[in-house]
Amino acid sequence: MDIAHLERIRRTHLSREATIESLGLVCYLVGVLGIGLLALAVAFLDLLITTGVIELLLVLVYLAFLAVTVWVGIGLRGLSSSARIPGIVLSVIWLLASAPMFNPITLLISMSGLWCLLGKKASYIFTPEYKHVIAATPHVRYKTSAVSWILLAILIIGVLFAMMIPGVR
Repeated sequence: MDIAHLERIRRTHLSREATIESLGLVCYLVGVLGIGLLALAVAFLDLLITTGVIELLLVLVYLAFLAVTVWVGIGLRGLSSSARIPGIVLSVIWLLASAPMFNPITLLISMSGLWCLLGKKASYIFTPEYKHVIAATPHVRYKTSAVSWILLAILIIGVLFAMMIPGVR
């Protein structure tokens, strides 16, 4: 194939590729932060000494879930086909877990995870053929729009402002 054809293929799938990699970053961060918080809970609450066997088993199951989440995150960041199905399963678990509480952030992440991991584009992105397209077109990069950066800055400033208001924490 000629380079122009490979570039067209890459540009056609670039947005979905970037979304999958972003989902991988979210999985990775959630897993690492969750493991860190679990380690803090164990350290500060003497969880291993004061709890029963069932609670300890729940901690181990939660730790295993978080480890799988980190693994999926790393795999999705690298567009590894072995992480696609576990990523779909994690998205379904997050969707089911957040639906009763109506946590809008988790709902959006899980629904976007399902959207970007299912479908024709996602199937193609995880193929060896697309890996060849990526290797042949390293100069083709996804560029985040200025509007997205501005919206992100507004969101971060809003969260920081909300944290300064007494009683919001």
